[in-house]
Amino acid sequence: MKALIPILLVALAACAPDTGSIGASNEQLAAGTPQADIEATASLYREAVRRSERLGTAIYRNDYATAFATEMLLESGALAGERRIAGWVTQDSEGSLLVTYVAEENGRRLVGYEVAFADGPTSPPILAPTPANAPLTGERAVMYNARNTALAEAQPPCATNYNTVVLPASLIGSQGWLVYLLVASLNPGERVLAGHGMTRVSPDGLTSLGSPPLSLSCRVEQVVPPAGTEPSGLFVVHLATAWPLETHVYTSLVYGVPLTVQTSAGTWVVDGDKIELVNLTAAR
Repeated sequence: MKALIPILLVALAACAPDTGSIGASNEQLAAGTPQADIEATASLYREAVRRSERLGTAIYRNDYATAFATEMLLESGALAGERRIAGWVTQDSEGSLLVTYVAEENGRRLVGYEVAFADGPTSPPILAPTPANAPLTGERAVMYNARNTALAEAQPPCATNYNTVVLPASLIGSQGWLVYLLVASLNPGERVLAGHGMTRVSPDGLTSLGSPPLSLSCRVEQVVPPAGTEPSGLFVVHLATAWPLETHVYTSLVYGVPLTVQTSAGTWVVDGDKIELVNLTAAR
């Protein structure tokens, strides 16, 4: 059996992390802090935290489905020599997902390929029959416009390639779209801790409504654990908000380990799709 060791990764901003809290249990982190004080502080951010949990889970579902759909198309040879595909959008409806790959040809936008997941992103992907030269219309066309608007106007921290996830702003009780630009890394030894971007886009997909920062810097780190070990958790200092954001939930889900997030409010543990405040020791 592999030994579990904590791996220290750099902070979201240029702050020195406290290595003593890496990989510690929630009980250890909370030691010495009155539980009533922790609960009172957590209640101040409850709505924002629930939003982060909801959005982070949605980002992960969409990104996971797209990754597996792309892998299936590559393995089938469908994308061999394919030069028309310019991007994709993923729709999530009542647990099922549909990944649409958009082809651009002679000034037209067409439905290139459709991959369906009937029971969520972990269910078997099915390549749907797509009529030749089917135009991209309806919600998918609007989502694709929103994607392109974000790519054209956003300036995320990392100078690298990005994968996109387009979510309806109804997830936060608003109108329009939330377009996430996720740092794309093909190196399995790398961990992306900061640098993802998000742009809010109008309901028609054509106008950027701003790009609130999700982090203050770009951090993509090479992690090489000693032989026979694996990381038991990750640690970051986050200064953009007092609570963990949806990208922290996404990070924990992607790498399958808890993420300890130090903010101005205290120490939070993001474990999959759940966020908990465990200590009032704040980042400085």
